[in-house]
Amino acid sequence: MDVTTLDSEVVMNRAWYIFRVNTNKETRASEYVERAGYTTALPKVIHRVRISRHATRRADKAFPGLKSYLLVGFNLHEGQNPQDHFWQVRRQPYMRDPVGTGCYASRVPCENVRDFLNNGRWDQRSVEKLIRNWQPDYCAGDVVGLKGIASGAVRGIVRSIDLPSRMAQIEIDLLGKPNKINWPADKCFYSGKGEDEETKNKAEA
Repeated sequence: MDVTTLDSEVVMNRAWYIFRVNTNKETRASEYVERAGYTTALPKVIHRVRISRHATRRADKAFPGLKSYLLVGFNLHEGQNPQDHFWQVRRQPYMRDPVGTGCYASRVPCENVRDFLNNGRWDQRSVEKLIRNWQPDYCAGDVVGLKGIASGAVRGIVRSIDLPSRMAQIEIDLLGKPNKINWPADKCFYSGKGEDEETKNKAEA
């Protein structure tokens, strides 16, 4: 979608990821992804170019502002894992893998997407800045799986997240007792909603 028609409220109510796309196919890729039911943001820049190879007259022409990238927004229902939708986007023509930290897709904060789309300057450095401003797909109280331990079979409850250091404090059950460990936040994946204290207390009662 052209950012000039993308409502700010829509931007703030989506889970955003950056996907790689085939070069010079950004517009077509955006059309296919939107037909699949997802929101895309495709900033465009205007260049004045010759109307033909040997002509002297020039005309304004719009080009994708993100070369080989596309912002995709997911309108997620509570409790859904964004990565469950990736295969639907990935299977669209010209689409490739999402951008992330290491081998993990990185969600881009809504505020950063809004500022990014409104700044009028889109280039490789802007994309890299968006990726650095990472945030997880889960929050304190959610249940996550831990990548790197027993093939992700270990589950725990998130107690806190430190974004600058990208570390999360996870409470796991060890020999029947709760233990808190610090684990890389981008090596945790959302597994479900945890019980809040009120629900837990009612269950124990």
